[in-house]
Amino acid sequence: MSIYNDYNCCGPGVDDRGHFNDPSDLVQSNVFQEENPITAALIAEGVFEFSFDAKAGDISGSSTAIAFIRTLDPNAGFALTNDITVDTTDLADDWERLTLSIDLSDPLLEGQILQFGFATEASNFEPSNNFYDNLEFCPAP
Repeated sequence: MSIYNDYNCCGPGVDDRGHFNDPSDLVQSNVFQEENPITAALIAEGVFEFSFDAKAGDISGSSTAIAFIRTLDPNAGFALTNDITVDTTDLADDWERLTLSIDLSDPLLEGQILQFGFATEASNFEPSNNFYDNLEFCPAP
C-alpha cells in the first residue's frame, strides 16, 4: 500500500467551491480501518497489536508520516481518548516490521470508535510517500 498526499485539492486561485487554494497549505492524508463501536467482545480481548511492514518511499522536505491507533469518544465531541503513534517519516529503504499496541480492556471504551492506520502531512507539493504491507490488527499473543 502506498500512502501519500494528494495535491489535487491545491492550486493557485479560487476553486469552483469558492475556496482559495494555495500550494503552501498543509495537506493531510488519513487512511485507516475503523471499528465503530468498540464492543464488549473487543474489550474482553484486552490488548491488541497493529503490526505492519514498512519501507521508505519518496518522502522529503517538511513532509511527515505516522502509523496510529486511536480511540474517539462520540459522546464527548469525538475527543481522542487514546492516540498511539509511531513516526514513519524516516523509514529505511528495506522492509522493517513495526508494531503498536493498545489496551482495550477499559470498560469505558465500550461504544467508542477505534481507528488504526496511517497519516501523512505535507505542503509546497513536497513528496510524502511511504510503503506499507502485511497489515495485521489482532489480539496480542
